[in-house]
Amino acid sequence: MKLDFTIREKGIFRFLIVMFVANFLWKLSIQGDEFHKEVLLFGLWDIQAFFRPAILSTAKLASMLLNLFGVDCVLGESGRIYFLNHYAIEVVWGCTAIKQSFIFVCIMLFAYGRFTPKVLYTLICLILIFFINVFRIAIVGGISQAYPELFPFLHGVLFKYLFYFILFLLWLYWNERIEKC
Repeated sequence: MKLDFTIREKGIFRFLIVMFVANFLWKLSIQGDEFHKEVLLFGLWDIQAFFRPAILSTAKLASMLLNLFGVDCVLGESGRIYFLNHYAIEVVWGCTAIKQSFIFVCIMLFAYGRFTPKVLYTLICLILIFFINVFRIAIVGGISQAYPELFPFLHGVLFKYLFYFILFLLWLYWNERIEKC
């Protein structure tokens, strides 16, 4: 019995393999707890300073978005967002979407298509990924400040896997709409 895969099935298989390999390489290369900020190493180098601007800009935009939608909060110096009910969330390096951006770049490197349009699409998607992440943090913060018991599910399950599904949709759009042109 011969298995004959279509181009679409091969593309999805390639997407999954690259996503898992990129995630594995990230976990192999970056040492540190993505939920805290004590240690973050790439080999022997401490790379916390590299993530600091991303942490602060993500937290600032998320707090601005929350305030825009009527959720009163204040941004602390460390990337922590304080709510009026004394609840707080902290944006740490694992909340910056840099890992997801790395994975998406790897996926696009191995995607079919011409180089120049692929680079332009990847750059546009990286900007989009950043803003999707800001919305993700604002939604998680806004809901969990009212219902703190939902934070583990929202942060660790729902929006985590939804984010990877969005990466798949971005790749799918490339594969089905742009690359075919």
